[in-house]
Amino acid sequence: MTRVRKTKMKLIGAVALSSTVLISTAAVAAGTAGAFLLYTASIKLKGGTFVRWADVLSVLTLATLPSSASKPNLSKTSNVTIKSPDVAVPVDSEPAVSGVPAMKLGMNLTPPSTYVGNRSFMNLLGGWRLKTAAGGWASMPDDRLNSKKQLVDLRAGEQGVRQFTLPTRGWMGESVDIICRWEGSGTVSISGSPAKNVKISGKSLTFTYVPQGAAGMYFQISSTNPSDPIRAADCREADADPKAIFEPTYLAEVGRYSVLRFMKWSYGGVEGNKPVTWETRTKLGDEVLGGPDGIAIEHMIQLANELNRDPWICIPWNADAEYVRKLAELVRTQLDPELKAYVEVSNEVWNYVYPVTSQARDEGKAAGLSTNDHYAMMFRYAQKTGEVMDIWSSVFAGQMQRIVRVAAIQTGAFNAEKVLGFGETAKKVDALAIAPYFAANLDANALDTSAGVDAVFAHLGERVANRIEESKKTKEVATKYGVRLITYEAGQHVLGSLPLDKMTALQSDPRMANLYTTYLTKWRKEVGDLMVLFNDYGPAGKFGSWGQRDYVGQPLSEAPRENAVELFRLSYVTP
Repeated sequence: MTRVRKTKMKLIGAVALSSTVLISTAAVAAGTAGAFLLYTASIKLKGGTFVRWADVLSVLTLATLPSSASKPNLSKTSNVTIKSPDVAVPVDSEPAVSGVPAMKLGMNLTPPSTYVGNRSFMNLLGGWRLKTAAGGWASMPDDRLNSKKQLVDLRAGEQGVRQFTLPTRGWMGESVDIICRWEGSGTVSISGSPAKNVKISGKSLTFTYVPQGAAGMYFQISSTNPSDPIRAADCREADADPKAIFEPTYLAEVGRYSVLRFMKWSYGGVEGNKPVTWETRTKLGDEVLGGPDGIAIEHMIQLANELNRDPWICIPWNADAEYVRKLAELVRTQLDPELKAYVEVSNEVWNYVYPVTSQARDEGKAAGLSTNDHYAMMFRYAQKTGEVMDIWSSVFAGQMQRIVRVAAIQTGAFNAEKVLGFGETAKKVDALAIAPYFAANLDANALDTSAGVDAVFAHLGERVANRIEESKKTKEVATKYGVRLITYEAGQHVLGSLPLDKMTALQSDPRMANLYTTYLTKWRKEVGDLMVLFNDYGPAGKFGSWGQRDYVGQPLSEAPRENAVELFRLSYVTP
């Protein structure tokens, strides 16, 4: 799957700093004096490891890659009961800035995987892999699955395998009793050293998960009946609600945010820029949660409804008009009418690390929008956004209060003017979204001394102030065109060739939490409206520290950035 590592692009003349890091660059003329676009074509994961472009389509493919991220303490053993948490407090406030909506907090959601502790669904099983008769591992061929992604073609000596994610309490080193249930005819087993005392009875089995370091567990099918295949496989804590869709601790934690951006839940269609059709998309009821285009849209709506939170949905660039209309109709029909759906075309179309950017550039030039690469890309993005929003506006005619149509740029007044000023774009959107990260790209020895660390925090403090000032200038353009200014991503963006322990220490330093407090406070007092942070879960790794928490259920005392955000929320954005 393509949870692609994004890279920095800087518009020098436009004073635009991206939401990602500049690693290796090439300058591209932006067609105006002093304005250049710097970009990199490196493909990396936020909080993960390098991925091959061919590995875009499977949650499990990514999950089985080795991670350089820090691992949890897996030393304790005890049984655990999963209980429903208290209802999360809604996020809302009185406006601190005259003339704009009150500040709200949003969060980008990482998709479920088996190597990061971002367990969102109760079912612990990931996607398909094939274990060959020779004992090797391969991606599951599409023709081995039926239209519901159930395994129907398994040959002699082969096994269909689905890896477990760790149980929630497993990240804290606790043993957990697990029950697996399924339907259909065939042979099922569990493998992996953490699975102890496995007992099979009919179409269910039980075992105790006992932490064994980073060792994994696997749900294996060694035979199946094509006319009655093993299906509806579900593994969860033995005392958990068998009907619950989402993990209750996850609900409590992400439910503290007003807006949930599902960009990474649509990874294949959005970040991967793969072709999508309404008929072949991942659907509710498929055997696995994630298909080539990502998680089912119905699950996004379910989560939003269950939490009473506004969803932010990113529409694949290559979705045709039928897909766009049917998606809008699905949201209109199934989303609680009291909620608002934020709607955005693709993700970071300005960022050349993504294939969509080159496609937008080429389409813009072919359409004669500009002979300049950068302008052609921006104008085509504005045009495409207008086309998609026209469809959503027609579907929601008479109910426009239910949607927020979003155009997104890197940041900067220059980019805002180019996109909002193109044609009738400003009349077709309700908000302009930016990514005002406060960033640093550090040398390997930058944190070797206390003075070096002090210098880094001083620099980040300057970047916080700069991001807010730049956001205010961008907001002036948005206001001129009659649209809101919000963020689609935000927070720290510290990268560099640093030892992992020093990167982790930097992120855990109380001064990083203080920067978040300053950042949020200045946004609330000087800019206002919605700030969507990036992102919910993921431990510090070689390519950055992106998760507000390392894993679902991590205590706030161990997650200083998230703790700072929570204290701010309780102080300023709780009714």
